[in-house]
Amino acid sequence: GNVEKIYFYVTLTAGGTPVDLNQTVLAIRYKNYYLQIPYNDSDAPNATNNYKPWGYLGVVSIDEGGYDNLLEKNEKYKIIINMSAVRGGYNLTSLPEVNDDITIELKPSIGAPLIINKHIPPSLTNLTYI
Repeated sequence: GNVEKIYFYVTLTAGGTPVDLNQTVLAIRYKNYYLQIPYNDSDAPNATNNYKPWGYLGVVSIDEGGYDNLLEKNEKYKIIINMSAVRGGYNLTSLPEVNDDITIELKPSIGAPLIINKHIPPSLTNLTYI
């Protein structure tokens, strides 16, 4: 009944300018919680060619162009939020649960944020995708 991992994909809109993920903040709102998680380069030594830790988040480059933390034309990145780690790191008492509303904002330093609003369904399994 809890959401332990959230992931979504990002790419540029047509004609959009590149977005530096190093300058991006991710905000999560659910229940009475509002968290702002900035990019964290302190885990960089654990980086591999296509995955780099982002604090409590993971960023995966899906395209063939390599990983440089700069979202450019024809690139796609997968953002992974480990809600269990977020809960422990921020001393939260609960994870998002069934019937909760959750809002995720990816805020670049320049340009409009990406806002995702979701309602968690009344039943969850290991294979539930929202």
